[in-house]
Amino acid sequence: MPHDRRARHRGPEGPVPAGPRDGRAAHRHPASPSRTRAPTCGASARRPGGHYVVDGTKTWITNARHADPLPVLVKTDPSASPAHAGMSILLIDADTDGYQVTRDLPKLGYKGTESCEIVLDGVRVPAANLLGGVEGRGLQRTRTR
Repeated sequence: MPHDRRARHRGPEGPVPAGPRDGRAAHRHPASPSRTRAPTCGASARRPGGHYVVDGTKTWITNARHADPLPVLVKTDPSASPAHAGMSILLIDADTDGYQVTRDLPKLGYKGTESCEIVLDGVRVPAANLLGGVEGRGLQRTRTR
């Protein structure tokens, strides 16, 4: 990742969206759309070196077509107990290979914003894009302001 792109994600406490970019959050997955704390979070990330490789599907992402970067809750430690202890948040740029917004989801009621599904297929994310810089704190970060 070029230095200028890495700098766009850095803040005093680690990587954060900055400037004119628009961030959303991808927490839910198709098998359990209303349970963030499910044992599986719909996307997994392995770290073969200085980057993560992310695979999975996320759903009900508000304005997913406009999010850049998209904070994605991923399972970084499948053996963690309790299960939510192995979740982390990675900031994924919209132009990353393997990142795809696949469909709009139909809704009843308010239709002013889109809700989409995204597919992550072998998405390579630099380790520097781990929100907060520490694995396993993703669920806690979704619960704080």
